[in-house]
Amino acid sequence: MMRGAVLPRLLMRLYPRAFRERYGAEIESTWAAELAGAGPGRRVWIRARGATDLLAGALREWTRRRGEAERMGAMGADLK
Repeated sequence: MMRGAVLPRLLMRLYPRAFRERYGAEIESTWAAELAGAGPGRRVWIRARGATDLLAGALREWTRRRGEAERMGAMGADLK
Protein backbone atom coordinates (compact mmCIF):
# COMPACT_ATOMS: atom_id res chain seq x y z
CA MET A 1 0.00 0.00 0.00
CA MET A 2 1.27 3.48 -0.83
CA ARG A 3 2.07 5.65 2.14
CA GLY A 4 -0.58 8.33 2.50
CA ALA A 5 -3.19 6.36 0.58
CA VAL A 6 -4.97 4.98 3.66
CA LEU A 7 -7.45 7.84 4.05
CA PRO A 8 -8.57 7.92 0.41
CA ARG A 9 -8.88 4.11 0.42
CA LEU A 10 -11.18 4.30 3.44
CA LEU A 11 -13.24 7.16 2.01
CA MET A 12 -13.57 5.38 -1.33
CA ARG A 13 -15.58 2.70 0.52
CA LEU A 14 -18.40 5.26 0.57
CA TYR A 15 -18.67 5.06 -3.22
CA PRO A 16 -20.55 2.39 -5.15
CA ARG A 17 -18.37 -0.61 -6.07
CA ALA A 18 -18.41 0.12 -9.81
CA PHE A 19 -17.12 3.65 -9.19
CA ARG A 20 -14.37 2.37 -6.86
CA GLU A 21 -13.27 -0.25 -9.37
CA ARG A 22 -13.10 2.27 -12.18
CA TYR A 23 -11.54 5.28 -10.41
CA GLY A 24 -10.21 4.12 -7.03
CA ALA A 25 -6.61 3.37 -8.00
CA GLU A 26 -6.31 6.65 -9.91
CA ILE A 27 -7.66 8.67 -6.99
CA GLU A 28 -5.31 6.94 -4.54
CA SER A 29 -2.25 7.45 -6.75
CA THR A 30 -3.11 11.12 -7.35
CA TRP A 31 -3.54 11.64 -3.61
CA ALA A 32 -0.20 9.94 -2.85
CA ALA A 33 1.61 11.96 -5.54
CA GLU A 34 0.27 15.23 -4.14
CA LEU A 35 1.36 14.24 -0.63
CA ALA A 36 4.81 13.14 -1.79
CA GLY A 37 5.62 16.55 -3.21
CA ALA A 38 4.30 18.55 -0.26
CA GLY A 39 5.79 19.80 2.97
CA PRO A 40 4.27 18.96 6.37
CA GLY A 41 1.93 21.97 6.54
CA ARG A 42 0.73 21.46 2.99
CA ARG A 43 0.01 17.76 3.66
CA VAL A 44 -2.58 18.71 6.27
CA TRP A 45 -4.32 20.92 3.71
CA ILE A 46 -4.16 18.21 1.00
CA ARG A 47 -5.69 15.63 3.34
CA ALA A 48 -8.44 17.99 4.52
CA ARG A 49 -9.32 19.14 1.01
CA GLY A 50 -9.12 15.61 -0.38
CA ALA A 51 -11.31 14.16 2.37
CA THR A 52 -13.90 16.88 1.82
CA ASP A 53 -13.86 16.31 -1.94
CA LEU A 54 -14.23 12.54 -1.56
CA LEU A 55 -17.09 12.86 0.93
CA ALA A 56 -18.94 15.36 -1.27
CA GLY A 57 -18.31 13.23 -4.35
CA ALA A 58 -19.67 10.11 -2.64
CA LEU A 59 -22.84 11.97 -1.73
CA ARG A 60 -23.24 13.23 -5.32
CA GLU A 61 -22.62 9.74 -6.74
CA TRP A 62 -25.23 8.08 -4.49
CA THR A 63 -27.72 10.90 -5.17
CA ARG A 64 -27.18 10.54 -8.92
CA ARG A 65 -27.63 6.77 -8.77
CA ARG A 66 -30.74 7.10 -6.63
CA GLY A 67 -32.23 9.52 -9.16
CA GLU A 68 -31.49 7.10 -11.99
CA ALA A 69 -33.16 4.26 -10.08
CA GLU A 70 -36.24 6.38 -9.40
CA ARG A 71 -36.48 7.37 -13.07
CA MET A 72 -36.19 3.73 -14.13
CA GLY A 73 -38.90 2.78 -11.61
CA ALA A 74 -41.17 5.51 -12.97
CA MET A 75 -40.51 4.38 -16.53
CA GLY A 76 -41.36 0.78 -15.55
CA ALA A 77 -44.61 1.98 -13.94
CA ASP A 78 -45.44 3.94 -17.08
CA LEU A 79 -44.90 0.86 -19.22
CA LYS A 80 -47.27 -1.19 -17.07
